[in-house]
Amino acid sequence: MAAVDTNVLAYAHRSRFAKHDAATATVKKLAQGGLVNPAPMRSAKSSRAMTSLLCAAALAVSLAGCGDDDSGSADPLSIGQGSYVATVESLETHRLPDWFRRAKLGIFIHWGAYSVPAYAIPNLPTGLGLAEWYWFFQLNLGPFTDSLGAPLTEYHLQTFGADVAYDDFLDMWTADEFDADEWADLIRQSGAKYTVLVTKHHDGIALWNTKTTDRNTVKFGPKRDLVDEFAAAIRKQGDVKLGLYYSFLEWYHPDYDGDDGALILGPLELPQAERINPYTGEAAPYKGYLPIDDFFTQHIAPQMRELIDDYDPDLLWWDGDWDLPAEKWFSYEHAAYFYNQAEGRKEVAINDRVGRGSRWRGDYRTVEYRDEPNIAEDYFESTRGLASSFAHNAQIPLDEYLTPES
Repeated sequence: MAAVDTNVLAYAHRSRFAKHDAATATVKKLAQGGLVNPAPMRSAKSSRAMTSLLCAAALAVSLAGCGDDDSGSADPLSIGQGSYVATVESLETHRLPDWFRRAKLGIFIHWGAYSVPAYAIPNLPTGLGLAEWYWFFQLNLGPFTDSLGAPLTEYHLQTFGADVAYDDFLDMWTADEFDADEWADLIRQSGAKYTVLVTKHHDGIALWNTKTTDRNTVKFGPKRDLVDEFAAAIRKQGDVKLGLYYSFLEWYHPDYDGDDGALILGPLELPQAERINPYTGEAAPYKGYLPIDDFFTQHIAPQMRELIDDYDPDLLWWDGDWDLPAEKWFSYEHAAYFYNQAEGRKEVAINDRVGRGSRWRGDYRTVEYRDEPNIAEDYFESTRGLASSFAHNAQIPLDEYLTPES
């Protein structure tokens, strides 16, 4: 069994369930396989079946607390027909689903082109040693030997060479051993009541056949609609809810400028880096880019409708919202549409990452790499990697992963 190029994240609700049987069983399932080959992968055959996925990936068991249990349109900004409109007052009337209130564990899968290098800079503060941020750190920490990014530079040059740019990893990623049914079956066996697949991370690579860009896994790399396969497999399980993660921002999309050309990360405001190969200085085109006039209405909005209409998720797990207010992302419109199309048919939920400074904060809170010391009055989801990264980082030895006992 080779090392894998993917990551899984598990959730649990209510902090008192830290030793919940389902979470323990999931982690034991991981530990049984071990990490046979922790070396970085260069082979194009970098995707493995679920047995490998759950053995070597950085599955995160997150323990969360909560309070007491008590139609498509051609216009990508329409809210559809139903009770909800795009206002704080209307969206706040939406009730968190009973299935989410009862759920104690979920599995969250980070899998993308970043899983080919499977590397994160060591010894960074918690929350920054993320393998899925490989490209960002390449361009923002710099390829200089005396910088914080020096270990990444050394790793990249020795493993891939200077001529390999980040987007080349998309072509190296084949997913040729991906078996969605095997994944879904193991997720059900773990006791998880919901699962969330990353459909597009901040690198802008979509894992479905999106029409807004050719930067997707149908046109490049795997040449497959991975979201469709995964969604179909989960639906067959019957008792596992489907969640889809979606990043609003894209670090280096030619038509995305962030907040006046800057990327905001908490207290930091970083200039938008140029799309170059940092080791040669040559331009690195945004693979699959299709020209558009407006990033928000011609790219983000249509993609949101594709995910809702084509894959019918039970949960939308938004991210990358912090850079701009909700009005720029049209989060309220997307939420109203999502709620309306599900109304009377099934219960759905949205997390709280809807835009910087938003008054409406979704249906529940999400926290990362942080414990909630007490039972909170509101529902929340606490998530962390089994080690220090959400996506698989092949540099992390198995003995640094969480275990059922830890």
